[in-house]
Amino acid sequence: MREIKFRAWNKAQKHMIPSVDVIVPKDGKFEKHLIPMQATGKLGTKGKNRYADIYDGDIIRFYFQIKDGRVLEFVGRVIWDEYMWLAETKDGDQFSLNRIHNCIILGNIHEDLNLLKQ
Repeated sequence: MREIKFRAWNKAQKHMIPSVDVIVPKDGKFEKHLIPMQATGKLGTKGKNRYADIYDGDIIRFYFQIKDGRVLEFVGRVIWDEYMWLAETKDGDQFSLNRIHNCIILGNIHEDLNLLKQ
């Protein structure tokens, strides 16, 4: 069984708490000023050839191959939708994280929301 990782956005202090510092309470309820974000289990690149976990709320650039063989580039935010991790573009298009390629982590919705508006 794989480890389930979380990181948290501290709304009060406006900073990200890395996964190594986040302790999930036994009752599963985080403090009100913390927004927990679960890791998806997928890795993306961040910086020069550095791999990092992709978390709920991350903004990623990714590539998707369509039926005619062309590969298209998108930017979207990572969300959980009922039973799977998705990348959702600003236009509302959704792509399963299991079917996309070469994810590049650009930022997250709390610190870099402007990246979705481009």
